[in-house]
Amino acid sequence: MKPSDILTTKPISTTKFLYDLEDHIPLVGFYDLKEEANERIEIRQHLYQGDGYRGRTVFSAWLDSKPVMLCMTAGRGYGRDEQRTYIVDKPLYVDMLSYIITLRQWEDIHVIPLDEEYEELSALYGQPLSIEDFDTGKNDTTTTDSNQ
Repeated sequence: MKPSDILTTKPISTTKFLYDLEDHIPLVGFYDLKEEANERIEIRQHLYQGDGYRGRTVFSAWLDSKPVMLCMTAGRGYGRDEQRTYIVDKPLYVDMLSYIITLRQWEDIHVIPLDEEYEELSALYGQPLSIEDFDTGKNDTTTTDSNQ
């Protein structure tokens, strides 16, 4: 079967909700996207077969009404036991990734000043850290050097 065989079928549903792409695009935080702002990407579901326990889904992602990728998921629950992703247009895929980044809500990104003291950097996992811990050899707990 060719991707075009599937992509030319009438979708059983379409959505602008991008969560379906979460396991098919290496970006984090699809729930952090401004869904209402998405005007260019459409998810078209071409197949859903389920028995209440397991399911198989085939859907595609389109950018500006052009096919970008074909995705297949199958398994229990949300069908994540098996996943396949097929890019059908690499330049459009790159454009879609760039567009998705513009939909990200960046307000929750915590940025610290590069040249100011930051208290939280002085401990990790309940243990204190100092700049001396980063000196060569002192951060290797497997070293057998008796001078350490």
